[in-house]
Amino acid sequence: MTTNKKKLEPARFPRLADPSWPKPLPDEAFQGLAGRLVRLIEPASESDPAALLIQFLTLFGNSIGPKAFYRVERTKHHANLFALIVGRSAKSRKGTSFDTVRALFEVAAPEWIERCFHTGLSSGEGLIWAVKDERERQKLPRDRRIFIHEPEFARVLRVQRRDGNTLSPTLRQAWDSATMQILTKNTPAKATGAHVSIIGHITQDELRRELLTTDQANGYANRLLFVCAQRSKTLPEGGRVDAEMFARLAARVKEAQRFAKQIREMERSPRARKLWARWYSGLQEWPGMLGAITARAEAQVLRLSMIYALLDKSSTIRAHHLQAALAVWSYCEDSARSIFRTVVGDKTADRIYAVLLGKGEKGMSETAIRREVFNGNIEGDAMNEALELLKKSHLAECKREATDGRPRKVWRAV
Repeated sequence: MTTNKKKLEPARFPRLADPSWPKPLPDEAFQGLAGRLVRLIEPASESDPAALLIQFLTLFGNSIGPKAFYRVERTKHHANLFALIVGRSAKSRKGTSFDTVRALFEVAAPEWIERCFHTGLSSGEGLIWAVKDERERQKLPRDRRIFIHEPEFARVLRVQRRDGNTLSPTLRQAWDSATMQILTKNTPAKATGAHVSIIGHITQDELRRELLTTDQANGYANRLLFVCAQRSKTLPEGGRVDAEMFARLAARVKEAQRFAKQIREMERSPRARKLWARWYSGLQEWPGMLGAITARAEAQVLRLSMIYALLDKSSTIRAHHLQAALAVWSYCEDSARSIFRTVVGDKTADRIYAVLLGKGEKGMSETAIRREVFNGNIEGDAMNEALELLKKSHLAECKREATDGRPRKVWRAV
């Protein structure tokens, strides 16, 4: 398995124009049971190791239920994740990676697979109804876990665009592990303490086309872990995982599930607290759309570190659990940067930036931008606002060049 060590703290405003796919997951991500699973499966699979790992973490986090939590002030964070596996094309082996990981849980937790797996998200009411409180004395349902697999996540994004659709706000409530509630005249529904996790599959082009600016602004997109995945190798005859080792691993996962279901409040070890403080103090806000969709870095890292600890049958998050979580988040952040590298979130600014990227060091004067990008059909204030947004986002810079007359402003992509 090819891995790559890298600095875990985010760099400060790197070039967003780099078209390369994210570098492989750092070694630190492959620790404990999660790492053993990927090392067992990866040689015999065309699936991307990142897709295998993060889908395993998401499935395990849902299978253990909502009891384990980490308290941040008055907010309780649980082990439920929303992961979106993003491929360049339909041949990225996204579905293969999911099926392989699911097979492990069919052995380790068949009752969970039978009761809690769902697909076909279409409305907030439908999601709430699947885990709603019982009417009689508002009792909780016996099982509040719900795992949603959406192999065509573009459809979900399109559904959310319909007028009056309540899916996006309900999913935000679900990620927060808060009470999900829809107030309607005929069929009001409420779900208290539901434990909802999602794995969706989508291509890069579909994601860029379907994800709305409103979904970035309202905090829905930053509840997703974006995971770039591609075909890792070509196996014309497929691969075969050692059945005995697979069964042993499933048994270890079952033991970890049994342990995690008994845990309530979790804590960090002294070393983990020091590592968290160093990373937390250096955390930067990214510019533009990338900033909007990575704004929940702290919460995502916390939840990932909880899952790594529980897989080790530990109620204490230790430094190596946090290191693993930081490695996964680093990859997800790189994935988001790769997917949205030329998108600021403003149509005018995006249009200018796309052209500036092709000009390189030569850059463009403001007169040339107005003429070549907009055919002269743009108000001066609108163009100035877009250019300032690019500058503020550290995506473009402006320099004055001497001429025979007045100096001219030349803009270049950073």
